[in-house]
Amino acid sequence: MSPDADPCAIGLERTLKAAMRLAGCEAGAVFLREGEYFSAKLAQSGNAAQLFSDFDLSAISIEAGETRLVNESAEIATFFPDPDEMQSAKAQTVFLTGFNAAASDLGQDKNEGVIVLISKTKKTSDNIDLSFLLDFGAIAGSLVQTRRKTSKALETLERSEKQTEHFDYVTELAGVGGWEIEPATQKIFWTEQTCRIHDRPPDYSPSLQEWFDMCDPAYRKSLQTAFREAVASGTGWKIDLPIQTATGRRIWVASICQPVFGDDGELLLVGSIMDVSARRAAETEIDRSQRLYRSTLNALSEGILVVDGEGIVRWHNAAAETIFECPTIYAEMTHLEDVPCLVEPADMHALFDQERAYDDYNLLSGLLILKQSKSLTLQAKVGEDQTRKWLRCRSEPLISREDKKFVGLVISVEDITAKKRSEDILNEAFEAIPNGIAVFDQDDRMVMANGAYRVAFMDGKLPSGEAETYRDVLSRNLASGRIADVEDDAEVREAWVEDRASDFFGGSVSHIDRLDDSRWLQTSSMITPSSYRADFFADVTELKTQGAVLEAVFENFPGGVALFDARRNLTLINTGMKELLGIDDNFMRSGPTLRSMVARNVSREGLTGDSLDAAVAKTIDRFAQSEVVTYERVLSDGTVHEIKAISLPDGGLLTTLDDISLRKQLEQQLRDNARRAKKKSAELEATFANMKQGVSVFDAEGCLQIWNQRYIDIFSKPDGEVRHGVAIQTLLDAEKLRGDFEGDVEAHIAQLRQRLQAGETVRSYFKLKTGTLIGTIHAPMPGGGWIGTHDEIAEDDKDYKAFRRSRQTDPLTKVANQAYLLEDMELALDSVRLNGGSCGVMVISVGFAHYYALGEHMAPCDQTNQIIARRLREAVRPMDLVARLDDGRFAVLFPTLRNDDGAVRKMAERIMSLLREPVVVSGQKTLLTVHLGLVGLTDRVETSEQALQKAQTTVDFASVKGPVSLAVDLI
Repeated sequence: MSPDADPCAIGLERTLKAAMRLAGCEAGAVFLREGEYFSAKLAQSGNAAQLFSDFDLSAISIEAGETRLVNESAEIATFFPDPDEMQSAKAQTVFLTGFNAAASDLGQDKNEGVIVLISKTKKTSDNIDLSFLLDFGAIAGSLVQTRRKTSKALETLERSEKQTEHFDYVTELAGVGGWEIEPATQKIFWTEQTCRIHDRPPDYSPSLQEWFDMCDPAYRKSLQTAFREAVASGTGWKIDLPIQTATGRRIWVASICQPVFGDDGELLLVGSIMDVSARRAAETEIDRSQRLYRSTLNALSEGILVVDGEGIVRWHNAAAETIFECPTIYAEMTHLEDVPCLVEPADMHALFDQERAYDDYNLLSGLLILKQSKSLTLQAKVGEDQTRKWLRCRSEPLISREDKKFVGLVISVEDITAKKRSEDILNEAFEAIPNGIAVFDQDDRMVMANGAYRVAFMDGKLPSGEAETYRDVLSRNLASGRIADVEDDAEVREAWVEDRASDFFGGSVSHIDRLDDSRWLQTSSMITPSSYRADFFADVTELKTQGAVLEAVFENFPGGVALFDARRNLTLINTGMKELLGIDDNFMRSGPTLRSMVARNVSREGLTGDSLDAAVAKTIDRFAQSEVVTYERVLSDGTVHEIKAISLPDGGLLTTLDDISLRKQLEQQLRDNARRAKKKSAELEATFANMKQGVSVFDAEGCLQIWNQRYIDIFSKPDGEVRHGVAIQTLLDAEKLRGDFEGDVEAHIAQLRQRLQAGETVRSYFKLKTGTLIGTIHAPMPGGGWIGTHDEIAEDDKDYKAFRRSRQTDPLTKVANQAYLLEDMELALDSVRLNGGSCGVMVISVGFAHYYALGEHMAPCDQTNQIIARRLREAVRPMDLVARLDDGRFAVLFPTLRNDDGAVRKMAERIMSLLREPVVVSGQKTLLTVHLGLVGLTDRVETSEQALQKAQTTVDFASVKGPVSLAVDLI
């Protein structure tokens, strides 16, 4: 029988066409094994006859039930011995699936055939599912078996029936059922295996609607649509569907349909069905795992890039786009070279240990070329703006399991800029700690040490990382003789080192050692939560000296001093206390306490018995009730003792005892003197009352003590405001609220006190809201207070004019200050508003030219500011006012100004030329940058502050034009 009339050949042809359509391939063929090689082309489709004319069957090596996907040109070439034929075929991909037809005579399966598909476009496992080839392989195997077993039976109907039975048996073994649908009659035929899959009897034949209803409702519409399209256009389908069997089981089946047209043109839908529940379950689990994996990676703040061997990005997470400041990275379109991550050439060479040129020194390209596991931390430039970031980058190569070749790279990157900045700050802070600190690990190895520690104990050297231990530090300092109080004996020193090391690693300890240069160091240690040991040292020489001084002061205190611990036991007492209380050695040997000391003192008042006990209890209770206690006790001989007690933070108590009998006598004399002084004070007040100036007297705390009525009248003080003890700040705050005081009250008082304490007599002036000008002179008094005299003065008062001029002149350059400038600007604007015309203000910004060339600005020094002020005075008219605003920034007020751009620029160029002459600073000649901003002012300007602000803005605009520039704005 010819192949055209062979049903199996036709089935294989249709199977091959269905496989090509699902795979999107242009050519394909089915080969059967005869002998050792595949030699017979049983079915072919497309331009297979041309493509496979010299196909090398001996190159095929594939087992039954396997699939292969070939994309490498070298491997494809093995199937096409003639290179020209392969080039003309433009073969891109070869799909192979091996299938076995049936059990052989030897009792084992063998590969009976192979399906070969060729595509002109590259296929990958990402864009095609190869599992369908196994299904077609099973179908093809079944068809081959049918052909082989029924070749003779085709001559007779009996052999054909036997072949059909055998085919059913094979499909049952393969788990593949068949079906046919006559669209014209809507009759459906199922094979026995199809009935078994649906849990139906062998002869079951459903209606079309019953067949649709077996499908899950969510997928039913897809099946109905596929059926309608097959009937309408003759297209097949391959879909997975969930169905419910007759017994209620819910399974997944793979449904494949191939339309077949008879000689009369009648359409017949032929298909297969296979239970794929196990595969779907596995795919569902894989899909769930992949979605979970991708969701997890997308949630990471760490950027992930997965690239193939050519450097094409196959997958990435959102964090990668954020870190590299690359708005969109397209999977399968973006190359690593297009992801901006540039590093310095020197860093690239150092990181990869090779002198070679990478593409723009792109770190990611370097990792791809290296093809190795790599972990590194470095600074890179990312994004279009080349933002500098510190990155921690890791790469891991992907190796093929089959041929162990490099197939791709996984790159993870973390932005540690903020962390690196924090680490740098911490390291700088650690290094800047004035006291020494070092950290050792659990194995007594030094991890880090700051500069102060290295200078003190390590001769300024950095930790070597080679067995630099705490014991080494101790031994080296003993050997150098730096620690003075340890005996020069090897065994003694070794024992000393071990004792110190044992203390250091045993817990928190503290030691004080005297050095050979007479300094004292206190070392302390502690265990960190991570079990590291931190060693601190501080130079306590000053504290030791102060301690010795305090001990001497304690002993030489003019009165008595005693120190008690938290349990009120005596720990320290000086000779003065012993003498005042009459304490002898026997009493000291008894272990004195606070109670026994108080009882000894109280008994000297002549108290005994219950009276003595009550007085002692009262005194002890007094100490407990307050942190600071002071009281006096009169002894029976008239001696007066003053007792003070201060509670210490550790619970102890410091007490002092002083004989104040003489002071009491002096206090009585002072009271007598006070009565006499009061009388003289009344006389003084009478004198003040008759003075024509206002008088005010303040004590050292700034509180009003004496005043006369004239003081109230001059300042128009309301009733009740002036009173004894009122603070000067309260008085000035009230005046400011009324509008009789301008300026900062606190700053004024602070400056007044500072000058008075320096012994100056301070002259100041105040203009009241009424316009009255008050002149005030404050003179210091012994004891810290001051006396002030106040009087009304005229505006043309000589002293007032000199004072006003001093307040409006810059002390460094002797030109006007900003306040004076604003005042004259307001006068000039008033003249413009009244008489017309215009005035102008120019702001000049000056800096050093060499800083400007570096893109920076450096304000001139004091000497340069003085030179600039002198040159400006020479450059302008006598009527013009030169003022200094800040370092390197001056202003010139032109009371009259021609509103002519040419004249203005000529004047500006003259000023610029003078200022551009070199200046000598610190013995070096240098040029200045000069930027001028000139604003012409007419009656449309409201205030002088607005005019000056506009001029400042204009000169800022000029500064971007170059080292010498002018901007003019004639309003």
